[in-house]
Amino acid sequence: MRITFWNVHGLSNLSLCPHIHRHEVLAVCETWCTNQITPVYMPNHQSFCAAAVREHQVGRPSGGLLMAINRYLTSEILESSPWWLFNKVNAGDTTMIIGSVYFRKNLDLHYLLELLQDTLDQIKAQQNYDILVLGGDMNAKVGLVDIWPEEIFEGLTINDRMSTTDSTVCERGRKLIEFMADNNFVLINGRSLSDSPVQPTFDERGTSIIDLIWVDASCMHLIMDLEILMESTLSDHRPVCLTLNIPWKTHYDIISVPPAKPVTKVKWSNESKIEYQLQLLKAEIPNNNNLQTQQIYDLIHSAMIKVADQAGILVTKVPSLPHSCLINPWFDINCKMAKGNLRKALRTYKASHLSPISKNNVASCKKAYRDICATRKKSYYKDIKDAFANLSNPASFWAAVKKYTFKGSLSTTISISRWNTFYTNIYQPRYYVHARPSTFYNELLDSEISHDELEEVLCALKHAKAAGPDLLTNELFQNFTGSWRNLLRDLFNRILEEEIVPNNWANALMTMIFKKGDKTDPANYRGIALVNAVTKIFTLIMKKRFVKWMDTEKILPESQLGFRKGRGCRDAVFILHSALQLQLRHNDGREIFGISVDFNRAFDSVPHPRLWQKLRDKNASSKFINVLISLYESASFQVKTNGELSDKFDVIRGVLQGESLSADLFIFFLWDFEQFFRNRGLIGLNIDGLNDLITLLYADDTLILAHSHVDLSRKLKALQDYCAANGLGVNRSKTKIMIYKAAGRTRPIPELLRSYNGHPLDIVNKLDFLGVKISSSTLGLAALNSAVLKAKSATGIAISILSKAKCDSWDAYNKLYESLVASVLLYAFPAWGLRYRNSLEVTQCFFYKKIRLEFNLTPVAWKAMKLLWMWIIKKLRSEESTLVKICLHRTYNLAKEMQHVSKTNWASQLREFLSECNHAELFNNLDPDLWKAKTDDVFSRYRAVLRNEDFDAYRQYTSAQLSLHRTLQDREPAYLVANYSISIKRIFAQLRLANKFICHLSLLNSSCKLYPANMCPLCNMQELDTIEHFMMRCPLFTPYRNHYLSQLILNDTNVTTLLNASSERSIFPVYNYTRKCILLRNWALQH
Repeated sequence: MRITFWNVHGLSNLSLCPHIHRHEVLAVCETWCTNQITPVYMPNHQSFCAAAVREHQVGRPSGGLLMAINRYLTSEILESSPWWLFNKVNAGDTTMIIGSVYFRKNLDLHYLLELLQDTLDQIKAQQNYDILVLGGDMNAKVGLVDIWPEEIFEGLTINDRMSTTDSTVCERGRKLIEFMADNNFVLINGRSLSDSPVQPTFDERGTSIIDLIWVDASCMHLIMDLEILMESTLSDHRPVCLTLNIPWKTHYDIISVPPAKPVTKVKWSNESKIEYQLQLLKAEIPNNNNLQTQQIYDLIHSAMIKVADQAGILVTKVPSLPHSCLINPWFDINCKMAKGNLRKALRTYKASHLSPISKNNVASCKKAYRDICATRKKSYYKDIKDAFANLSNPASFWAAVKKYTFKGSLSTTISISRWNTFYTNIYQPRYYVHARPSTFYNELLDSEISHDELEEVLCALKHAKAAGPDLLTNELFQNFTGSWRNLLRDLFNRILEEEIVPNNWANALMTMIFKKGDKTDPANYRGIALVNAVTKIFTLIMKKRFVKWMDTEKILPESQLGFRKGRGCRDAVFILHSALQLQLRHNDGREIFGISVDFNRAFDSVPHPRLWQKLRDKNASSKFINVLISLYESASFQVKTNGELSDKFDVIRGVLQGESLSADLFIFFLWDFEQFFRNRGLIGLNIDGLNDLITLLYADDTLILAHSHVDLSRKLKALQDYCAANGLGVNRSKTKIMIYKAAGRTRPIPELLRSYNGHPLDIVNKLDFLGVKISSSTLGLAALNSAVLKAKSATGIAISILSKAKCDSWDAYNKLYESLVASVLLYAFPAWGLRYRNSLEVTQCFFYKKIRLEFNLTPVAWKAMKLLWMWIIKKLRSEESTLVKICLHRTYNLAKEMQHVSKTNWASQLREFLSECNHAELFNNLDPDLWKAKTDDVFSRYRAVLRNEDFDAYRQYTSAQLSLHRTLQDREPAYLVANYSISIKRIFAQLRLANKFICHLSLLNSSCKLYPANMCPLCNMQELDTIEHFMMRCPLFTPYRNHYLSQLILNDTNVTTLLNASSERSIFPVYNYTRKCILLRNWALQH
């Protein structure tokens, strides 16, 4: 059992010491963290914290304690304070009390020891324990003071006499020894085999021993050793590790990270393209005559690996620990080399018995290590800051954003043996379905793969994607020379001819990603599959043929919108809204019932024999089916976690993951879902007298609509029978019933009529369909409120990214708002939001804090309507048979019959918008080309309408402290677009936009509030506490005003003129004056 105490001098130093992370208990101080933290790089530990204290407005906090305890040790916190943490820890039958202490040298030790005495008395009186350990940075030199009798050390593994290299005793040391002796504690430093003579624990300027470990005298028989660890870190303190003779069995689920194994992979770059193609030209093309498909592919694979190696892009290296690059992404090879030099110097220092020469070498290496880390860190964040400011390079911008949006939660808490057990219970060994002889031919599916087909697919492959088990990346295939492309095409055509797919093409590596819930439960993870690039190329060709065949044969119903070109989530939500509102517009008390079906692992549950039979029933070619059977007969996967692989598991049901054909096979599997209901005489909601809506699907997201209680019961029985016939399961706890009604109370549904498989389904008052909240009235208010909440959450993420990146670019702020916030707010807006287009501004104000005129922002309503406009044009160009086009025409025709704006008619609300833009004539002409031609004019008029509304609101606004002159032609103020830090821009915006009730001024670590309705609390001028008084007249700030603003304040200068500053010469003095005044004001109010 190892217990390590360490003053880390900033928690980031802990992340660079992976060896210490394996100790059972780690007690550190000087974390400098003001909140509760759990280090992500220590997943096997639970953390207990005492927050650091921020004593000054500027600078870092002081102190901070953290005790990380192995999560399979039972632990309980006994007391927490700014100076110590006490935990009770059970290891098997042994109970330990561990106290982590940090006595800052500027605090009164006598006072701290009095408080500690009360804590120790309470613990000893109330707790039973086998050993009590007290350790940490005590900032006290104890020298050779040894007051403990020799007889208490008899028979122990530690010495009865101390040895030391620092004989200095300070007054704090004497007080500490006296206190510990009174409480029956013995100092362990300098008594163990590994610490004789005692090693220094602190060596910033000298060589001191101030990190001490004390143990209750009655428990010393459990001590095995104490060692000062020579860790190469930036902290001036060294870890002190106490080893106890306490046996305990490591829980089998704890991941002991195995030694990293060398990994071979292709490292592609644009510069390597020429060399790779040159090696391809030199390579001998495998002869595929008289060879089987498997043999041809094996030859191609080995040849490609050889060519990649000769081109210098096949590299083998030992991967670094994963947390290093996440916690300290700037820690590059130069930092690693400097750290290695420091580690060597420390070893020499220890071997030389702390010689002065070796000590100087250690100090020199540590300085070099600290300097290179500081330089690399500064350079790294400067590059990110520049990338945020460079919007002309989108790839660089989003790469910088991605550095702050990592959410990966890879499986690090479940062992390979657990994954093997989990999947063994799910996937049984497969039974083989022998392919039938080819009897049915289809030109679309069976024709020879052409050069154009292969070229189209190769061009469509994405770059920089992870390779599958065969190590070959997309780039290797994309950069094939002509003869190699012919060879690849020949291979694919041979597969079609022989109807046999190479054995390992359907092997996948699964990386498990945590979803939610218990991290130790494998069911709470989802897999991301990596398949071979050649498999993705072949199945993409097959997918394109399969989709074309389904479209030609018109197999898929219009009610299925998932994974289909030209159809999307917003279309599905629009169809649902329209169908419901077409019923509820009558306002006659009718009720519509929606069944939201949640299939149990739908993609993983498709029975293969049933899929093959459905393909045969629809006259798919026998060759196509046999190729699929060959692919699926060899399908398997392995879980990859922490560099280890699980056993192989056969995929005996469900569609494959990681390739593109599977999604289309799944929606094909459900092609008869709607027809199954119609064959039973069931009908849906009438749309236009010719078409109705009975089911609505987006892949496996399924909604069934009913118009009465009896109809509801019949459709639930049909759903039950369909699932039984097709091997699908329904998750009853997540399958809900929603009642839609224009107004009034709904009638209760008898349990018998809302039961599935004998179990009644729950009724909800709001339904989430494809991420859009739909209430019983279907008017869209629930969707608006949900979208606003999601946008506010996205705002927090965006602001967090900008804050972490220390971004100063105003363009970057706007870009992130558009991409992360507005996109969330306007998701599926064309379906639900037309009625609420003027209620969207709350998110914009929440992000930018204040009014649009100051920032010259484009209103969200303008963006929303532009999005809707382009969607309408796209739908007007779609086929007449699509459900969205049918619903669109039906709502238009109804709107033409009414003169008013109806809350249940989407088209009448659009007519109102067209009238606002002076283009009402477009409502009677649905020519998409005309609408496209009028786009610019419509939205220039709409922008003017919204701009005028903002100006009218500003003129009527009487709560502003400052009267800023604004015109319709105003651009952003100078302080906003200049390359200044965001803190400068924030201060100027807060001053300029202050109201008459309160003005909140905030800096990085300080803030103040002005109350303009009250008198200034800092002077006797009897003036209100306004911006004008704060900036121009308060006598408390006169020295700062004379220093910073004397060149700016003239006889006719007022505060408005001052805050309209447009040059660096004016903006910086105003900011510095305000910053100093905030600090002085806070100090004055406190004293």
